[in-house]
Amino acid sequence: VKLTYDRTTGELRYAASTSGLPATDAVLALTLQRSIDEKPGPIVTHLLAPNQPAATSAVVLRGRDREDLVAGRLYLHFYTQGAPLGVGRAKLELGSRN
Repeated sequence: VKLTYDRTTGELRYAASTSGLPATDAVLALTLQRSIDEKPGPIVTHLLAPNQPAATSAVVLRGRDREDLVAGRLYLHFYTQGAPLGVGRAKLELGSRN
């Protein structure tokens, strides 16, 4: 996943793709979620939908979502048919250029 965030507009651009999944597995979702007590929380948006191996798009974050991104409370979560509860997560951290 490649992310670019515009602090002025709240636009989060992304290019997401999957590779290396076994032929018997499939994407269920790649989501942007809040974290609650180190556990997955509410989904903010879907970056990949079921059976969608790649996407390039943008979402505009508003209010709380922007605050949570800046505070480090948003994560990417990846779900597959073989791991419907999640394969893993990655914390979104803003760099100095974002």
